[in-house]
Amino acid sequence: MKRAHEQPLMKIYLLIGIMFVTALISCNDPNTNMHYATSVVPMIDDYLLTKDTSLTSFAAIIEKTGFQGTLHAYGTYTCFAPTNAAIQTWCLEQFGTSSWQTVPVDSLKDMVRFHLINDTISTSNFEDGRLSTPNGLKKYLTTSTKLDNDNQTYIEVNRQARILEKDIYAENGIIHKIDAVLMPNANTVWQAIKSEFPSNEYTIFIGALEQSGMDTILNKQLADTVWYTLLAEPDAVLQAAGITNVTQLIDSMAVIRPDVTLRTNLLELYVKYHVVPSLAYVADFMKVSTEETMVESEVITVKVFQLDVTLNKFTYSENSDPGVMIDRDVDYTDFSCRNGVIHTLKSFMPPRLRKPMPVYWDIAEQPELTALKEFRKDGTLLLFKEGELSEIKFSASSASKGITYACSKVYGGKFQYVNYDYMYFGVNPDELTWVEMKTPLLIAGTYKVWVCWRRVDPISTFRTSFLQTGQPTQVLPNVYSTYDYLPTGQSETQLLNNGWKYYVAKQPASNDGKVFVSRVLGTVTVTKTGRHTLRFEGLTGKDRVYWDMIHFIPVGDNQTWPRFDVLGNEIYKTTPCSAIYPYDLPCSSN
Repeated sequence: MKRAHEQPLMKIYLLIGIMFVTALISCNDPNTNMHYATSVVPMIDDYLLTKDTSLTSFAAIIEKTGFQGTLHAYGTYTCFAPTNAAIQTWCLEQFGTSSWQTVPVDSLKDMVRFHLINDTISTSNFEDGRLSTPNGLKKYLTTSTKLDNDNQTYIEVNRQARILEKDIYAENGIIHKIDAVLMPNANTVWQAIKSEFPSNEYTIFIGALEQSGMDTILNKQLADTVWYTLLAEPDAVLQAAGITNVTQLIDSMAVIRPDVTLRTNLLELYVKYHVVPSLAYVADFMKVSTEETMVESEVITVKVFQLDVTLNKFTYSENSDPGVMIDRDVDYTDFSCRNGVIHTLKSFMPPRLRKPMPVYWDIAEQPELTALKEFRKDGTLLLFKEGELSEIKFSASSASKGITYACSKVYGGKFQYVNYDYMYFGVNPDELTWVEMKTPLLIAGTYKVWVCWRRVDPISTFRTSFLQTGQPTQVLPNVYSTYDYLPTGQSETQLLNNGWKYYVAKQPASNDGKVFVSRVLGTVTVTKTGRHTLRFEGLTGKDRVYWDMIHFIPVGDNQTWPRFDVLGNEIYKTTPCSAIYPYDLPCSSN
């Protein structure tokens, strides 16, 4: 232990030593006076000015408009840089001058902003369609892969420019060299489909827009918070459905929607159903299960398979419908406009009158989960805390609590989870005090709601409510304990009368199969087709439960069939045991 009076002396000795070592190094190191650059990679502005003589005009414009400070600072930018020749062409066509120096500064500023994105996006992250981040004018640029006359592939940006040199890495981002100046589309959705689409390929649809008065709405140039997405049907699509003019379109609608009597209302219904009142590129459709339309209580459902987007695909009873695909192979999808975007459909999409249909929901099918490579992989075990699931909200009693997703591909009496996976959480004062789940699409109607879980030993009880925007909360009457076993010795009818049913298919009543419980929570009335909220509130108890499915089954429909095997297959009363997985195992007598 050093004494206090010794510390100043020690500091003097230490300082002398450091000075001696420094002097010795300076005398013997031949590189002492050399300067070392921290990086040999230039900033974006330096590259444009010094590394490519064909980009110097854009570099000079960046300096004049005050963006040099931005592009010389550290950051994450993507810069689409037009060549000198491209800028000269733009000046001549847009301003009648051969020099950018005579172009108004405000126009130059907007031009620069349109070419800059505050994100690093390499071409490996491009998908045909809009880019993931908007540019400096809050507009989305689109990209597509093309084939030129020499059968060489290239990337086209905004249907206006070709990338000449891609993925030029700078210290603060990425540069893509392009052969034309990019410009926002000055046309509204109406002006674009009227003047930019092939004049002889959309005549029926355009006529329907005009006769319904929708052309006036789609021509409005409002603030950037008001957008329209138009789902257009070419003449060939309508003709394939036996429609060659607007009159025949209305006749067809009269058959499809007998509930609407006035012909003007039928046309308005058809047209408004093809307008989504928001900005929705294909990439946006791929992130949702439904989209609102301009028709009250009428939505469009969305199914995605790889890169295919199918609208209004239904697979149950009289509602069966293969759906309508967005045509991603034409130039008239993801077509940006001043006030929205236009897509082309591959087939006829009328707003059909649909009856309520059963929804058998595996609650593990959450967006964050289905996007993971671990989804439904044997051995997966993932914990999600508050705020980490976009469609399941909850309040945890402590920071360590959450919702666990698990998948175990082991079959047994206690392992009959549908699709082999489940969500593990408790709704009680000791775990999650409440949980809210966003439901799948429910068509307007009245449904019985069944919750399906694997029972546990600790006793917990919860209350359930159904929430719809603008409607009173519907509190479901039945409060159950998660401790209860599924009763044995009762017929299917007796179980149903007491609010129980089997939902697993292979061995629901043999050995330990009775632990898989399905109980009716009550009846809800869905007033508007769409996605709503199911809320669970913990009342008593502790510990967690293995949650598997939730069923919404229209009142009047069969509540007990189908059941489900561990592969997620629907199983009916007539399904042979050998067709129920695991195929080699016997079935319960029921």
